[in-house]
Order: sequence, then structure tokens, then C-alpha cells
Amino acid sequence: MIGLGTHGTLHANTATVYPHDTYWHLSAAGRTADAQTPPRRDQRRRSYAERRPEQLGGAVLVAATILRAAMWEIRSVRYSSLAGRVPVPALCRAFDGAGEAVLAAAGHYRASRREHAFRRLVQHWIRNADRALTPWFTHRLRDIADRPQTSDSTRAWVSALTPAATELSQPDRKPGHRPPAQAELRLASYSAAHTRYGTVREPSSVVNLALPPRPRDAADGPWRLYAIEIKNTSRFRLTTAAFNGPSRPLAVGDPETARSLSLHDNALSVSAEA
Repeated sequence: MIGLGTHGTLHANTATVYPHDTYWHLSAAGRTADAQTPPRRDQRRRSYAERRPEQLGGAVLVAATILRAAMWEIRSVRYSSLAGRVPVPALCRAFDGAGEAVLAAAGHYRASRREHAFRRLVQHWIRNADRALTPWFTHRLRDIADRPQTSDSTRAWVSALTPAATELSQPDRKPGHRPPAQAELRLASYSAAHTRYGTVREPSSVVNLALPPRPRDAADGPWRLYAIEIKNTSRFRLTTAAFNGPSRPLAVGDPETARSLSLHDNALSVSAEA
């Protein structure tokens, strides 16, 4: 979907257009279709005995909370502004085999053995995770310990798991404020100012760049993604030449407060209002 605001022109050699009208049902054609479409028949639902969901607690709840947080973290990469900022490889390595491990821990009949198995599982995740994930685990464990519904025994155990070195730096999710020497364009998006969903949004742009391996990494290592968001965008210019391989980007500001970015002699040119 391409939104051009109240004014805008899109030039292309060929295009396929799929109209999307959220108010079509109010048009004459929509009302006619509704009148001719028979109503859905109510299907009888099979009645099941009401079952209350089992309340999790102890190490079971800790393991479930941490694993869900990791799944949400990985899922967030679908947002282009977070590309390259989520330590997906480290999280995948830390929770490798988690499905089978959870089922094995839950298979104990006695509650005490089940609690002990889940404690060992959580400790295994923390012990075998990359050092860069230490702040990630620390934040989740402290959040669990601060919840009023957490039992005293679980809180004491979680507090003991929380690493003492809380001053460890966050995972290296961005290459720093210095513009990279080489980058290849992977995505460029522009959103005009709008009031959808009842909130006023200023015009903004998101650019995803692929960067070569860092000097400390292997020369034949994989490239990494790097997201730059330019808020209050006043200029957005893009031609296909911007995708012609690597180029030296010219940027002003860091990824969080970038003011402008250009690639391939302004084949991509994005800037914010002064």
C-alpha cells in the first residue's frame, strides 16, 4: 500500500493497482450486495464443560514469562524501524530446543519435581546465553520479582539469578553514531502526516541499510541490517538507482535523531524540516 497524502505523484513504467476502500459497504454497490447476500446461518456450537485455566506459578510462570518475552522480541523485527536492533541470533541460540525442554519439565507428576525441573531450565537458558543478553535477562527477572503476585520463595530465587553486574552495556544493536563507510539500500518507506486511529502523526521515513561486516568480524561474514528513522520528513526522493549496489551514505545525526540521509548521489534523499 502506498499513501501519498492529499497531494502526490507516483511515476513508474508499469503498475498493478488493487483498490482498497474501507467504506465500500456504504456505497450503492455495497448496499446492493448486502441486500442480495443471504445472512449467515447460526451454527450450533458444541457445548463443553467449562474449564478454568490452570494458574501458573513459581518457576513455571518464570519460564513462561521469559520465553514469551523472547518470542515477542523476535516477532518485533516485522517493524522496519526495529530492523537490526533485535538480537535475533543470540535469542535463537539461547532458547534452542526450548519446546522439547518445556514439555520434558512439565512431564513430572509431582509438583516439587516439576518446580525443580523448570528452575534448572531457566538457569540453563541464562547460563548458556551470550553475554550480550545479560541485561535482557536481568530486566525480565527484575520485572518478575517486582510483581506483587510473585511468591516470596520465587522472588528470592529470581533475585539470586539476577546478575550483580547490572551496569553491563546493552547488546550492540546499532553500529554507533559514526556513518558507515559502505551501505546497500534494502528498504525505504515514507508515511505522510495523518490522523488514522485517532492520533495525529507527523510525516516520517524509515530506511533499512545492509552494512558489511565490522572490522572485528570475519571478512566473509554476513552483512547486517541497520535502521534509520527520520521524523518530521520534509523531503523524500527515491529512484531505482538507489538500489544499485553499495554506496557511501551521507547522514546527519544518529539513528534515533537523524536529520538527513542520501545515497548514490541523491538517488535516495531524505531530510527532515529544519
